Amino acid sequence: MVETMAYAGEVPWHGLGKRVLPDLTPDQMLVEAGLDWEVETHPLTYRYKGDNFKSGDSALIRSSDGSYLSHE
Repeated sequence: MVETMAYAGEVPWHGLGKRVLPDLTPDQMLVEAGLDWEVETHPLTYRYKGDNFKSGDSALIRSSDGSYLSHE
C-alpha cells in the first residue's frame, strides 16, 4: 500500500507518485515524497471500571498526523 512517494526519471509502472528533478538531496526527496516524518512511541493505556492503567506496551505513531502504525 503506497500512501505517498516521489520519483525522478520515467513514470513507475504503477503510475503513482510525484515527479521530481533528479538532483534532489535525500532530505529534499523525503519532503517531496511526503515522508518527512518520524515514528514516535506513546504508552498504551486502557480503562477498566473507571480507572486508567498502563498496558506496558507502546504505540508507534506517525509524527506528522498521529496515525497509529503498530505497537511494541
